Amino acid sequence: MHARILRTHVLPGTMDKAVGVFRASIKPHLENKRGCFGIFLLTNRELNEITTLSFWESAETMRLAFDNDFLDQQAAKIKMTVAAEPIVGTTYEVADSVGGYLYSLDLRKEP
Repeated sequence: MHARILRTHVLPGTMDKAVGVFRASIKPHLENKRGCFGIFLLTNRELNEITTLSFWESAETMRLAFDNDFLDQQAAKIKMTVAAEPIVGTTYEVADSVGGYLYSLDLRKEP
């Protein structure tokens, strides 16, 4: 399993717009990609910071999901809210998890 983290700072007062684009467009798009185990949006309003964390079956399915024009278009929508360039493409191989829980969990479904 692989994970991807993207972190950026948004301009004060634009957090809700960035979260709205994520919820309406980015999350549904990525969740429907083959190999996606789930995607999370973490926010810190005090620091005006947004972090996305996504889990993928393999490095290949992760690469294919992010390699398209749709995500570039969504990034353009959020760009007006971004205070600094994001850290893009930070990827990790998941070496272990609590009891192997993530390996058998489809994060897109309600418990």
